[in-house]
Amino acid sequence: FKQKNNHRHQNRTMKTLHLATTIALSLIIQNEAFAPIIPTYSHAQKQQRALTSSVLYAKEPTNALEARTCIRNFLTQRCLQSFMFLMKEMRDPHTNAWLSDFLGNSNLLSFHGSGALDLNRFGTWDNVFNELMKKPLDAVIVEVKPRGDRRGLSKNNPYRMLEDSEPIEIEIDIDPQSLATRILSVRDKISKEWAADLDILITANQQILSSYATKRKEARETETADEGDYDRGSMEPIQAEAMSGDFNFGQRTVQSFDRAAIYYINNHPNFNDMDATPLRSSSFDLLFLLSMQEAIHRVLKSYKDAGEEKEVSFAWLKTLYNESLDKYFDGNQSFGRSDDFLDDLLSKSPALKTIGDKIGFIDPLAIAEDIISVREEVALEWKDTLINVELDHADMRTEIFRLQMARWGQTIEPKKEEKEESVKEEVVEMAQPLNSSRIIIEAGDFE
Repeated sequence: FKQKNNHRHQNRTMKTLHLATTIALSLIIQNEAFAPIIPTYSHAQKQQRALTSSVLYAKEPTNALEARTCIRNFLTQRCLQSFMFLMKEMRDPHTNAWLSDFLGNSNLLSFHGSGALDLNRFGTWDNVFNELMKKPLDAVIVEVKPRGDRRGLSKNNPYRMLEDSEPIEIEIDIDPQSLATRILSVRDKISKEWAADLDILITANQQILSSYATKRKEARETETADEGDYDRGSMEPIQAEAMSGDFNFGQRTVQSFDRAAIYYINNHPNFNDMDATPLRSSSFDLLFLLSMQEAIHRVLKSYKDAGEEKEVSFAWLKTLYNESLDKYFDGNQSFGRSDDFLDDLLSKSPALKTIGDKIGFIDPLAIAEDIISVREEVALEWKDTLINVELDHADMRTEIFRLQMARWGQTIEPKKEEKEESVKEEVVEMAQPLNSSRIIIEAGDFE
């Protein structure tokens, strides 16, 4: 993007963007290709990693931790990613480019992880929509460069012979308020799906400890376990040629417990529904990961509040978690990282640890039980929150409608509790010359 003021727009009449295709028709598209894992990180991702790593030591850790693992914030992130995916499928790259520039994240569409948005700027779930509502009408200028033969249009285009050597500029209107309304509709849809998917998450979570006990019993009963074949800490991924079923998403060769979450992604009807949003499967994996992170935060807080009784356990778990942030929780991740972290925790042996002048017994299995128990509580709380998401949108939809009517010259009084603002000033602000964003797209790509 290069921002550029275009004087041609100063005297032009505002145009309303009409879309012939609705998002609802695109919701039937099922995403079968999951987000790729990119080894390099953008500036926004590095900033997100730094923020997550520092929250344990922030002056106000409660606010920082809540923003990082807030289900409302994460829902906003995933609705933006799903909307951008739908725009890509609908051959609408200019809207995605505008949104990426607005959000300050050029890698959002391929990002598989939580905390992708700038929490300093978008600390609450509605900050994105509040900013969108306040932005004036915009216009994206798509510049089509001529090819080597100085022809940017296709050979069958009747305007090809009239084309000169200068790049062709195509203007596309962007209505931020309309975008906010459409993205809110996607957010509504995803919240209903997640409310149902959290029941699956709870079921998979409840199977972890029983599966772990069964595998431990089997390991003790086999001679290969005594020879060291049962290596719970193995980081080697399953080789593709060794797989006899569905794709394994990169999980380990030997596991402490069965990966129920991956099984459900492959086989549960929720993730094979043609009416599902396109990123539902990958969102479930990230819900599993984020609920694990939120559960760890709560367990750490409970250990800290317990005082001397849990002082050693608190220090030990905090160190383990902090060392695992980059590997399992921050940045662009592969599937199944929540289970991999729990696998690492269960692979630790019980031991006496000295933290400062305190000596205590560390029981990794007991800590894992605490985290699993708290994660179920987290999932139940999140389900109640997601059920009421549509109510959260009611006031915002009303405000968007009021601003749109004001732009068209129809005055609607705001709510009494809101600060009184001059409708005239709002109309003047919306009637300012259109901004212009310039995107350079090669002719072949544009065609």
